[in-house]
Amino acid sequence: MKKVCLNCGKILEVKYKTAIRKTPRCQNEGRFCSNKCSAIYTGKKRKEEHPKIPNLKCGYCDKWFYLPLCRLKEAKGPLRYCCRKHKDKAQRLDSNIDALRPSHYGNGLSNYRTNAKRTMKWECGCGIKREYLLEVHHKDGNRKNNEIANLEIVCPTCHNLRHLKFINGKWKQNKYSLTPIEKIKEIEIEVFGKSFHS
Repeated sequence: MKKVCLNCGKILEVKYKTAIRKTPRCQNEGRFCSNKCSAIYTGKKRKEEHPKIPNLKCGYCDKWFYLPLCRLKEAKGPLRYCCRKHKDKAQRLDSNIDALRPSHYGNGLSNYRTNAKRTMKWECGCGIKREYLLEVHHKDGNRKNNEIANLEIVCPTCHNLRHLKFINGKWKQNKYSLTPIEKIKEIEIEVFGKSFHS
């Protein structure tokens, strides 16, 4: 007896007893030309019956993605991620995701030096490259503003030049004040013989 494969449409030669049997010995008997066609057809049908509708939002990129309920139950932590790469990025110290930051990390203000070291050239403008001598300076004087654009790598001498105050006709060290930018160039020329400040 001739039948058509449900997946590829190829004509099959099936035994008459198999074709009329109401309860086949296996579900694919007399319906498909091969196991491959059976797998493709079953997969398509499963996708139609159970579509993968995005049910979670990635904790790193805010993109919606699908996660099976069995994996949702076994996952630990407050956030879920669309891929391993985003999970690793989110769990870095400099990710600034409050839900992942343990209480003993504080508000993230203490790791600005690490962030600067990771993203900036670790060298002072005057030429000093020794890691243990270098410091991180906040250009606007606000220690809570830890944006990379606000940070500058300097040696202790150059750092002191950025915290001077003009009192009674003399420049004096003052860690709470900032030297005006135009004056830094003059002081650098006076101290080093040339200016490193751009």
